[in-house]
Amino acid sequence: MVLAIGATRVYLGAHYLSDVLAAFAAGAAWLAFCWTITETLRRRHQRRRAGVTMSPSPPRP
Repeated sequence: MVLAIGATRVYLGAHYLSDVLAAFAAGAAWLAFCWTITETLRRRHQRRRAGVTMSPSPPRP
């Protein structure tokens, strides 16, 4: 659906192809960012529920 909308925007002359491709790239970057944050928070929550805590590394001599 998203690809079809992008294609019709170019076809109808509402945007240049570069504009549509840049918007796709920005959307993909935002999706990757949100997905990464969601997975990080989900894993942190699972560790806390399991009782596993992140301990600091021992000091180096």
